[in-house]
Amino acid sequence: MQTLHIRKLRTRYRLHASARDERRRLDAALQAALGEPLEDELARLGFDDGEEVCIRDVFAPVSLRLSATDAALARVLSRALAEAIGRAVDGRQVAGVVRYASRTQALVDMAVGVALDDLNRAWAWRQLGLWNAGERATRQDALDELIYALAAEPTTIVPIISTLAARGVFERLASRLTREHWRALVEAALYVAGAPGASELLSQSALTANQSAALLTDGSATALANQSATPTEEQSTTSRTNAPAATMREARRMVSTSRIARASASILAQSSMRREDVECAVAVLVILESNQSALSQGEAEARSLINAVVLALRSRDDARPLAREEARANERERGGARTRAVEEFDAGREGEEKDARSSITPTASDASSANASEAYGSDANAAEGVRARGAGEREQFFDDDASVDERPLPVVRRRAFTRFGGLLFLLGL
Repeated sequence: MQTLHIRKLRTRYRLHASARDERRRLDAALQAALGEPLEDELARLGFDDGEEVCIRDVFAPVSLRLSATDAALARVLSRALAEAIGRAVDGRQVAGVVRYASRTQALVDMAVGVALDDLNRAWAWRQLGLWNAGERATRQDALDELIYALAAEPTTIVPIISTLAARGVFERLASRLTREHWRALVEAALYVAGAPGASELLSQSALTANQSAALLTDGSATALANQSATPTEEQSTTSRTNAPAATMREARRMVSTSRIARASASILAQSSMRREDVECAVAVLVILESNQSALSQGEAEARSLINAVVLALRSRDDARPLAREEARANERERGGARTRAVEEFDAGREGEEKDARSSITPTASDASSANASEAYGSDANAAEGVRARGAGEREQFFDDDASVDERPLPVVRRRAFTRFGGLLFLLGL
């Protein structure tokens, strides 16, 4: 363990009346035990040098032999303290203990706590030097403490924000950030990334303002006038900004793979004034999330890439409502087509049934009229007619091509639509 901070140390001795003069000697041994001997004992117990362990209270009882040397007393005291700390960390002692694998993990825990309004571990953040407010700080004070802590550790800004976005809490935090908060975070991140002219890169006049982007099929991008501009914005002259095709492709790739971009979608979808405050900052964070050195090539290249990412963010946000509306329209069209197909099928089936009934009815009437004529004829003619009909029926029975008095089969098959290919057989059992 590289650093050990003990905010308050309270000791209580139980000495015989004859040994009261040993108190100063024990105090000196305790001071010696709090240095390197205690760190060695903690290392022996398995504490990593990079760990951040915060313990609210530790109780370490120990029995000492006053006949031992001062060095021996210091070793016994350091071992007792280390074992008490180990018991607290392992949970065998009821005490407030927070153990972080690294300082970055402590900052992530602090950011999550501020986002969720959970300041129960503020005492631990204070021990680590990350927190100066009280445990009952207001939401605004807690947010300020977080921004100060992140700006003081600029190398952790982008990884921590990306982690918060993956956990689904960055949106709640970002909705509360002011323009000054965004600028403080992005300027610190740009500085540590080696980007030239961080303040100039964040100048809104250098970027496309009050416009929405439309990506063309050849990979270039053109900023179009925003249809929801305020009266003040309408008075400004609408400019057109073109970005190289390669830069726009890289910008779209960054936006499509960025956790920060996905988590910031709802923030960027707000009113235009709110959108202008954050879209440049979000673009910088998205770029640094994808490539830490992407903005260190030169001011012109950095400005062009930031501009392209801003356009990619705008085009993505503008395309989402249109895509949803197109999907709903396509679904309605498919539903209407299915309804029309079913109606046409039902109408065709009814027509077939009517044709079948009409072909059967005249045949029956012809047979009845023939029988009537035979009834009024002579017996010879009746017998002749009977023999003729019998011969005709035998001829039709043995001749497949006979069509005289042939009745069509009734329609028994019914058509239906299915999403599966093949044939469907319905068997009555």
